[in-house]
Amino acid sequence: MVPLCLCSVGAVTIIIHKAFWGLKRGRLIPKDLVANFFALIEQGKFSEIRKLAYSSSSAITPLVICAIDNADKPRELLVEKLETVGRIQAQRLNRMLSSLGIIASISPLLGLLGTVFGMIKTFQVIGNFGIGNPQQLAAGIAEALITTAAGLIIGIPALVAYRAFISRSNTLILEMEHISLELVEATSSNLNKEQTKARQSNL
Repeated sequence: MVPLCLCSVGAVTIIIHKAFWGLKRGRLIPKDLVANFFALIEQGKFSEIRKLAYSSSSAITPLVICAIDNADKPRELLVEKLETVGRIQAQRLNRMLSSLGIIASISPLLGLLGTVFGMIKTFQVIGNFGIGNPQQLAAGIAEALITTAAGLIIGIPALVAYRAFISRSNTLILEMEHISLELVEATSSNLNKEQTKARQSNL
């Protein structure tokens, strides 16, 4: 039961951290920050965008910096760079989730192992002293099965949370990549307008 207690504490800690901090959309993709990025692009203040991005610790800023710095590159190369940065951010978002997945996998096994040990002890007693009181025998078997129940109680919610957090992480990464591509398109459009105005003024 001691390893199962440790697994339960670890699972609860990870779930609380990811639910209320690690995968919270408002922290990773702040709406005000994204709106400021688009507003600065419309104004052509690209240096201000970099300053704003570097001053923020949100997960979307590395993608924004990559998008702005490579806005003049071919689209295929830009998408490849964004995917690379996105994978790095995905690893950061998925931090500790592997531990949660391990807990979800091993908790039922630990519970089953505890039950096996309990059953071995029960049958050793039967071998040494006979069946004796059937009620005591049933109580010993029931006690041995407690660890299996505890392992399932820990493992099932941990597995559900793990799958949910992985899905949420992938959704957030796709959303950040989509916003980054929109920023690139807005940047390219703004740059084309400025170049057109410059040509017209020269004429």
